[in-house]
Amino acid sequence: MDLWHNELGGTTPTEVHMIERLRAIIDWLLARPLVFVFGLLVIIVAYVGARWAGSDFLPPALKLIGIEIGPKVDISGEWKYRCTGDLSFLPYEYEGQKVKAYQHGGTCKIDEKWTNFGVEWTLFGMRRWVNYTSLDGTKHRDSIDPPFIWQTEWGAITGDHALRFTYNINTKDGIITGYGWGTVSPNSGVAEKIDGIFYQLPPHKPLYGTIEFLKMKNPNDVSFDDSP
Repeated sequence: MDLWHNELGGTTPTEVHMIERLRAIIDWLLARPLVFVFGLLVIIVAYVGARWAGSDFLPPALKLIGIEIGPKVDISGEWKYRCTGDLSFLPYEYEGQKVKAYQHGGTCKIDEKWTNFGVEWTLFGMRRWVNYTSLDGTKHRDSIDPPFIWQTEWGAITGDHALRFTYNINTKDGIITGYGWGTVSPNSGVAEKIDGIFYQLPPHKPLYGTIEFLKMKNPNDVSFDDSP
């Protein structure tokens, strides 16, 4: 037992107690092989059934005892974002006029959590500005006040650095729905940038292009260095 306690150096008394309880349960089961085999079969059947139904309780269960599997980057935090429309094949109108270039952006907050269906995340954001270029080449920047509220309807981490999401945004012209995906660029395990693609879906304001997220350094860090 002394050796066991030495190996647990650095853990809290509560963690030591939980580990010892777990070890006692394992020892009890190993002393009763038939019970152990039956219990193991029940767990396997339950897990296969859950996976068949689209659920996976293993990652969150393992996280409770300090073991994490799956994505290694947490995207939670305050972000600024920018969407740049690709108008090469889809004309776009802003405030009733056709434009040759278009961007919008703002700020958002992302929360990530483990669930039985994998790593999911939610976003609550505000579209605060629009940049656009008229057909005559004149560049404009409009502030949106009050900002348009947008949020994810569904968001998931689908790989170590890949994410998918659907969203809606409430504008003065109506509710826009969309879909997007992206790749996280971490720095020493910390998510600092996300680059991806977004689609504003028909019938209202269809638009396709790139979306960029940058982690905000402070509450005033709301602009991109290369913004006009």
